[in-house]
Amino acid sequence: MNNISFKTRVRDEAISKVANYKAVLVDKEYLIYSTKFTHQKEYILVAHGKNYLHLVGINSLLSPLKFYDKCIDGTLSEDDFNFDFSYRDTKSIIGSVRRKITALDEINTLISSNCKVEENFKKNKVTCSIATANNNATLGFSSGLKCSPQSLMKGNALSSSAILADLILQKNKNEECYNNIIVGDAKVLNEYLKINLVPISKELQDLVNNEIKDKQIN
Repeated sequence: MNNISFKTRVRDEAISKVANYKAVLVDKEYLIYSTKFTHQKEYILVAHGKNYLHLVGINSLLSPLKFYDKCIDGTLSEDDFNFDFSYRDTKSIIGSVRRKITALDEINTLISSNCKVEENFKKNKVTCSIATANNNATLGFSSGLKCSPQSLMKGNALSSSAILADLILQKNKNEECYNNIIVGDAKVLNEYLKINLVPISKELQDLVNNEIKDKQIN
């Protein structure tokens, strides 16, 4: 097997992993809720194509969106990016990128039944309004009405105050209603809807209605 350069590997990894990033984050929207949250009642998590460049961690001569588009269509070249940042040495950048492209493999499980979450996440110079993590990677999100990915780290970087979410809802970004419960159940969703009405699909509403009926019968 021929050895390939690290830059070639980064290009190949950026291209091969972008489809999963798009499917799990760009095409979806998530609502995370916990009774233990103290800064906000819930967090809406959304990702955009332009966030991908920052998560890969390289310096590109392209705009973030153009970088994403070229990864999507498989035309990203080694001339489109480098590891040159004026405020960090190249060796440090390469180490960071190596960890990030490994962590990209964990995108599927960073918003899932196995993830933990932490508000006001801080690690070294990184500060995020909320972060999610499994045992292998951590994904931090910006503040705002809708929070976007701003930091990806290898390993679980959350503190001991990290918690399990009570409820995680998912929907397709181009649809109005949440239609999937990733964490929680009809009972938890019913309690959440008492404090904040969000659009949910007929299927989820039927689950909630059945939960209410069962509670009345019992």
